Amino acid sequence: MDEAERQGLQHIFRHAWFCCHNQGRNRPARYPYDDINQRGLSVQHPEWEFAGSIEEVNRWRREGKQPGRDINADHDCVLGFLAFAKVFEDELGFVPPFICGEGGWIYGDLSDPRYPKVSDYLHRAHHIAMFSWFRDGVLSDGSPLPEYLFAVCPWILSGIDDPAAWYDGPYGTREQTVSSVASMSHFTRDGVPVEHPAPPSPAPPKPQPSPEHPSAKWRMSVERRPRSDGIRAICGTFPRPGIRLDVTDPWGNTVSVTSGSKTEYGPGGFEVPVWADTTYTLRFMNETFRVEISQEIAVLTFSEDRTEDNVETSVRLVTGWMDPNRVEGLLQDLSRYEGLFSVETE
Repeated sequence: MDEAERQGLQHIFRHAWFCCHNQGRNRPARYPYDDINQRGLSVQHPEWEFAGSIEEVNRWRREGKQPGRDINADHDCVLGFLAFAKVFEDELGFVPPFICGEGGWIYGDLSDPRYPKVSDYLHRAHHIAMFSWFRDGVLSDGSPLPEYLFAVCPWILSGIDDPAAWYDGPYGTREQTVSSVASMSHFTRDGVPVEHPAPPSPAPPKPQPSPEHPSAKWRMSVERRPRSDGIRAICGTFPRPGIRLDVTDPWGNTVSVTSGSKTEYGPGGFEVPVWADTTYTLRFMNETFRVEISQEIAVLTFSEDRTEDNVETSVRLVTGWMDPNRVEGLLQDLSRYEGLFSVETE
């Protein structure tokens, strides 16, 4: 910002947004304004796990209390974005849009010995408190939700080696947090309740081919795995990797994956998390299928109809010889068709 001011370019920040990492450590959503930090409040829940004995923790709280400490002096918490906003306001006279990333609380964090370890219960409670900012229009310190704060995004949804992972981490899935967040009522910003728009009416079914002249080249079977924790997904396998699959919800949102990207389900495996109970449209290779999701994981198995009527002649695309740099550029453009193209040298 200093360099932009020196060159008279402060206006470029009018076209920017800022990503603040508001990680909470094991401190509550109200920190640094909570009673433990401000007054050295003694332990109220001795059943929780701490870094030392209750006597030690109470001593650390008395010695570490910081009366009058505000966010600008201690921004290592989920409210820390407020300190960055003040810098923008002081330097530029305005605050660009904020999207907080790598935020929230990490399961098992015990970095501040004055506070309890982030257990499943506290992981859930802390995150619900943070997400409630947008429902209630009020931050944890009692101040109004700033207009510039667009989103807070916890770290991290899934990661097999990451202890912070909500799903499939080394300490399992944060079932309490996932279930409670999924159960939060739908609302617009500042708490106005809303319902999902009704899905559009499905298109009339296409005429079915006669048995003597089948046209479908693919078959889909479905295994349904009910869940009670709010987790929903469409996953499964194709006969081979490298097939692009588009999954579209009734509101027009599309997620694309490639078979072979989730080998837990087989060499042609794939997985798409979904967030609503509704009917999803699946498209690949000029084929269209639909699958309904209701509090479950749907495991799909796609198979090709290899009857003689449906076997097509195999062809391949061959270009003329080209400059190596141009070939490299084309190959990068075609990277989404994983495994379908290769380079030959003359």
